[in-house]
Amino acid sequence: DKRSFEQKVKWVDNQEDIISLVPSADEPYRFQRGIFELRKAMATGKTAYPIGLDAGASGIQVLSALTGCITGAVNTGLGAEEPKDIYLINYEQMKQMTTVPNIITRKDLKKALMTLFYGSHAVPKRVFQDYPYLLPIFYKACSITAPGAFGLYQILMGIMGDTPTQEEYRWTLPNGFVVSTWALDKTSHEVEIQEFHNKKVNVIRKHVRRTERYRALAANVAHSIDGFVAAELRGRAMWDRDQLDRVEASLLNQGVCADWNASQDCMSIYKVKQLDTLKYSQKCKLLSLIQKVKVTPQYDMFTVHDEFFQHPNFCNVTKAMYQEVLAEIAESNLIDSILSDILGEPSHLEPINDRKQCAAIIRNGKYGIA
Repeated sequence: DKRSFEQKVKWVDNQEDIISLVPSADEPYRFQRGIFELRKAMATGKTAYPIGLDAGASGIQVLSALTGCITGAVNTGLGAEEPKDIYLINYEQMKQMTTVPNIITRKDLKKALMTLFYGSHAVPKRVFQDYPYLLPIFYKACSITAPGAFGLYQILMGIMGDTPTQEEYRWTLPNGFVVSTWALDKTSHEVEIQEFHNKKVNVIRKHVRRTERYRALAANVAHSIDGFVAAELRGRAMWDRDQLDRVEASLLNQGVCADWNASQDCMSIYKVKQLDTLKYSQKCKLLSLIQKVKVTPQYDMFTVHDEFFQHPNFCNVTKAMYQEVLAEIAESNLIDSILSDILGEPSHLEPINDRKQCAAIIRNGKYGIA
């Protein structure tokens, strides 16, 4: 996963007996299917096999884009011209600060790092339980390798601490989807079922109840943007010409001029269905987006979490589209909108770096997804 596309192609070309590697593959059935489809494509020049492009540390990518953080964008591959491994980078950062025992591996760091930015304190503690002196070093390394993501994580954790009795948090995404998250607590009790010879089972129930264990706000914000990005890419890949022609004509008849910089709001292709809710500046930005989308190919796409599947002919289109959507998030005021919705009052988060500069670096990046 951490090799360049050119290196991956060369690796496949150099395998004389690639089928023998199937048993050792992480996903053997998928790997074997890929081999069969490659052979068929080489023999016929045709394939219908969907290629999956997976985001690298998408949670940290999203939080870095929201905060205009160039360091986090580069270290996750989003703003880089070569593959990056944020888990290994964080590991090396820790080794620069102190002695890290060899028993602590990149795999351990991945568990700690990925869950930290989703609000977990327990997993990092568990990873470093035998070496507690490493825990503060780990947190410090995170603040260096992804300062924007780490800072936003702390803000969201602070909001939960400042609202200890709040059971629901709500915010609206750029496509109009309203996120509503509830603090849920689990209770379990044992039940004996007579019809199954008095077999005993545990019944787990979820209740809307705020407890000290609630940590989900940081994860829910990141996951909601993940969902928005996935929906946005599908909408821009599978766009409807008749619909966009109709909306474009309507906006032009209203005297709207295409201007991407007219609004700082993060724009979505799904706003074509919500024209009546838009301000004039937002309509200018939407018209600009429509005109950009209409010169791109139309193709099918489906997603599994943060992995994007499409015909091989369109992989580079999807890669560029992913970079573009994350760049649009970076240059927008989306995090201000989300925090304002959550807090119920106007809020502003000062970006780590200049938003336009961060967006430009992301647009030039090549390895947000790979």
